Amino acid sequence: MAHNDEADGSGKAFWELSWEMEEEPYRYEDVAEDTDPDYTTPSGVGDDTTDGVAEDATTDDCSACTDGSQPKRQRKDGRPNVLGTVKEEFTEVSSSGHPMAPKELLKGYAGQLGCILRSTVSINIENLRHRDRGNLRNLLFTKLHERYKFPGDFANTRLSGNKVNSAALTKMSTALATWRAAVKRKIEKGDSYEKIKETNPSISEADYLEFKIKCESNAIAESSQWGKDMRDLNIGVHKLGPSGYKVAEPIWDKEDAKRAEQGLPPLFDKYCDK
Repeated sequence: MAHNDEADGSGKAFWELSWEMEEEPYRYEDVAEDTDPDYTTPSGVGDDTTDGVAEDATTDDCSACTDGSQPKRQRKDGRPNVLGTVKEEFTEVSSSGHPMAPKELLKGYAGQLGCILRSTVSINIENLRHRDRGNLRNLLFTKLHERYKFPGDFANTRLSGNKVNSAALTKMSTALATWRAAVKRKIEKGDSYEKIKETNPSISEADYLEFKIKCESNAIAESSQWGKDMRDLNIGVHKLGPSGYKVAEPIWDKEDAKRAEQGLPPLFDKYCDK
């Protein structure tokens, strides 16, 4: 709805909104390959954002191992995660919009967001933050607030100004990317629609056929390779958060001021090329 479209930057430059919402990072299909979609919690509502299956991973306890090596987990066919029907309440939310209490609800939160995502959108949908996805986001947030109750300031389905919804949308975007990557791997492995449907019941045959065509297209392969090449350029994992330098630089300035009081040079002076 209109509330959601406000946050898409239709009247502002994107950088003006960067503190409030994260830029969509999922240009390529294999973005979530670091997350193994075949391992989730046995409860079916655990802390996962995978392709919608909860599995009882079979492992060798390696009680006889003496070299310190870890056994490799064996995969089993999973069962679909299920969206809870009882509305539960979070009483505390962090400044970044992530629920903090009660702690017993935290473990299943990401998994439930994944369930909401997969039961609402087609696997062929891309970029949940796109300005044309306002109605879809509103539906996702409506289901989120039907599943959970949040403190008063966050009890609405807006994206702009609601950090709970923005943080949840980021997790849903991750769940979508992981879901797409997992199903793509199954298609590349040669699994039939019927087999994929067993652990992905929300995928219709029409959506599956459309997605399969995309997976087999040269454009998708090129986009996937682009993402892998970009990922290889990373020299480390930054922890600046979605606001980036806008928030970090004032903190660094304070640190430099303290170092100056101690007679020490600025921490980053050793890096000549800013």
